[in-house]
Amino acid sequence: MITLPALTAEQRHHLTLAMTAIAAAETGPDPEDLAAAPALDLWRPLATLDLALVLWGHVSGHPRFAPGPIVTSRLIALNRQDGWARTLSRWYRLAEPFTAFEGALARDAGLSGSGMRIATFDFGGYIPVDDPTVLDRLLADYAARVRACDGEKREHR
Repeated sequence: MITLPALTAEQRHHLTLAMTAIAAAETGPDPEDLAAAPALDLWRPLATLDLALVLWGHVSGHPRFAPGPIVTSRLIALNRQDGWARTLSRWYRLAEPFTAFEGALARDAGLSGSGMRIATFDFGGYIPVDDPTVLDRLLADYAARVRACDGEKREHR
């Protein structure tokens, strides 16, 4: 049997935040949650090289940041149909995705093609994740890893 090292205080805190956010995302936001949530426009899911997901976009109504571009805390869930995202720290109301903006630019320029990145720029070490299937799989994998880690933490108490 493999013995895992004990979690640091920071890792335990992160695990607690992740479990809380995952549980909230599974339930979905209440109307009050979304009414109080910052709006994220021209958003795009991004991944770090170790596949940690975040959202990039133009925020308004954030309690800590002025309106403008941000990178969120780790992305936990994203519901395109209902227009919300859950990160480790909060809910977001989703406005227009960046891919829709790119599509409009491409159409206006007379260009066509699925997945064309006409407005691409450097995301500073992040990789765009525009495929919903890939994004959903990465989110599910992260939730499964968090649950497994939480289960191991409980076993070692």
